[in-house]
Amino acid sequence: MKKIVTILMVLIFSAFGVSAQNITVTSAVGQSPATFIQSNLLGGGVYVFNAKYANSLGNISSPGIGTFQANGFQDLSMQNGIVMTTGDINIAPGPNDQLGASTTNNTNYSDPEMASVATDDINGCSTLDFDFVCLADQVSFLYCFASEEYPEYVCSDYNDVFAFFLTGPDPVTGEEVTRNIAIIPGTDTVYPPNGIAVAINSVNPGQAGTYGGNGIGCYYNYSGYYVANADDANGLQYDGRTDKLQASAQIVPCQVYHMHISVCNVGDNQYDSGVFIEGGSFTAPTAAIGLSRPGVTPIHGSCPYSVPLTLNGTNFDQGTVHFSFGGTAVEGVDFELTDANGNAFGSEGMLIDNSTRNFILRGLPNADLSEEKSIEVYLATQLCPAFPGLLTYDTMRFSLDAGGDVRVKDTTITCTNACFEVGTELVYGTNVSYLWVPTTGLDDPYSLTTTAMIFESTDYQLIATGGTGCNTDTADVHVVINNGQPDIPVGIGEVEMEGVSVWPNPAGEVIHVNATGVQRLEVFTVEGRKVYEQVYNNHNGMIDIPTEGFAAGVYGIRISTANGVEGAKIVVNK
Repeated sequence: MKKIVTILMVLIFSAFGVSAQNITVTSAVGQSPATFIQSNLLGGGVYVFNAKYANSLGNISSPGIGTFQANGFQDLSMQNGIVMTTGDINIAPGPNDQLGASTTNNTNYSDPEMASVATDDINGCSTLDFDFVCLADQVSFLYCFASEEYPEYVCSDYNDVFAFFLTGPDPVTGEEVTRNIAIIPGTDTVYPPNGIAVAINSVNPGQAGTYGGNGIGCYYNYSGYYVANADDANGLQYDGRTDKLQASAQIVPCQVYHMHISVCNVGDNQYDSGVFIEGGSFTAPTAAIGLSRPGVTPIHGSCPYSVPLTLNGTNFDQGTVHFSFGGTAVEGVDFELTDANGNAFGSEGMLIDNSTRNFILRGLPNADLSEEKSIEVYLATQLCPAFPGLLTYDTMRFSLDAGGDVRVKDTTITCTNACFEVGTELVYGTNVSYLWVPTTGLDDPYSLTTTAMIFESTDYQLIATGGTGCNTDTADVHVVINNGQPDIPVGIGEVEMEGVSVWPNPAGEVIHVNATGVQRLEVFTVEGRKVYEQVYNNHNGMIDIPTEGFAAGVYGIRISTANGVEGAKIVVNK
């Protein structure tokens, strides 16, 4: 009589197989559960506390838990992580050269929480417990279950099974619930609300074992998640295993949840089983702080630069951002950071919410800027006040140089039907930064020249900033569209423009273009971003533009022919 029950809680996703290398394992004996979890399990966005092994805060003394290294065993799809077994983790490494490999777990711990799912007495349990809090509304990890019970005990009443128990407030009702999140992918919709638990009776070769066939909860149609381990194969000792799976759960940000991970023998203390959890995979999405645009931003001399700062997280109303600095430039010597009124930030930091706040960076008058210097601004935000250790971070990078005067040229741009590129001339200046006002229809409002989608005459200003003394210049850029706006009326379905036909409107999977001497076709979003381009050699006749990957919305089409350039606006509605 034998059964192994494993309980784990959080996410499901994986892939396993056979390779030319064996995994290696390292015991966790002597480590504290907190240190072990922090070093080997946690990724980003999660704060863990109250860690226990075998329900004890003391140092680990059992051979049933440790870490593994894949050592080139590619089919495991995990390079390293945690291994928990019903016996000794040293059984786990291959080759698969034993029948019913077993080693008694000398702690002989019996998990009370597992008794409700076991068919007989349980012992030899390896359990890991901890409380955690996340910044985001989802948590997950990657794992694999392997056992010597495969395949003989498939669909018996006594075989290895495991689960991940997550306890905490339900995101919908707010009531505290406990559920197993180690389920077969997609079965939560077929067998709601909790799906089918991953176990030998549910993930197997698709047929009963020699000693099985009459067990409860038996399924044969999920064999795609099962991997057999051939005799004498390298990698793992266990006779079979699941693919790498992902366990995940929706949670409430900043609320405390409890995780209980357990694997046990049932009935006897033989036929080892193990659970492998990918290192660093216990994660939650982070609520990032960040600039409204990426990259390194140039700052010239003592010219103040206004930095837009947003808290990119819909789950939080506000947070306080704290600043620290790095790079070759020295804060207080080469540059300063202030609020919009010129006040320096102290230890209280900067309070922001889901709107945008701005702070000012400027070079100091006496800074030695004979060579360009770098500024790194490190930001940290505490979003769950009850858990000061749970922070989210970001880094902004700037360059600081002496800069110089700058001049840009007033320009009038005339287009027939539509303009798909705008820009002007930089008369002189170095290390110049740009800002177009307004940004409507422009792909990159921070460059001298940008792709665009403009169908109506529009006046723009290009503000160029050039360095020391806050040198700026503004160019008036007039975009003049002749011949009106060539809309293809929705419902009409076709437009004719100087021998060019475009249809239908709205378009579905394909936009048809019929023209003579086509040299280039381009498609732009309303923000001016080019999403399609194809070059031709004076093509005559109909051309199909596939809209795969296009979001529903308005697009501009530029058709370049031997006779000139035409523009058309069209709706994609899939």
